[in-house]
Amino acid sequence: MTSVISNLETILDRIQSSASRSNRDSKDIELIAVTKYANPKDIVALLQKDKLTHIGETKVQDASEKWNSSQFLPYKNKVKKHLIGHLQSNKAGRAVDFFDYIDSVDSLKLADILNRKAGEISKKMPVLV
Repeated sequence: MTSVISNLETILDRIQSSASRSNRDSKDIELIAVTKYANPKDIVALLQKDKLTHIGETKVQDASEKWNSSQFLPYKNKVKKHLIGHLQSNKAGRAVDFFDYIDSVDSLKLADILNRKAGEISKKMPVLV
């Protein structure tokens, strides 16, 4: 676990250094840690150290099962959850319910469905096209 924390700290230091060189504030840069295949113990270790603020997952069902499990429940609302994989329109409603961002909108049809589903629950759903 120490290596995961050390690796993330190295990445954050590199982001800080790059931001400084380009006259940017590193706080304006969001690192999304993809946790799809990550060891749950490693994820929890990073969460306990407040090192993760944004996580990325590629599948709606896998992500919701993982983040609704008992080991992650204390952290569920402390991180912003991004869907980064292809989203099938039949899973759009569940994605809107679970994720904070959808970073993989690839059609107008999907955008319309997401907009409708988000409206039904009075949620603004940030997306990337």
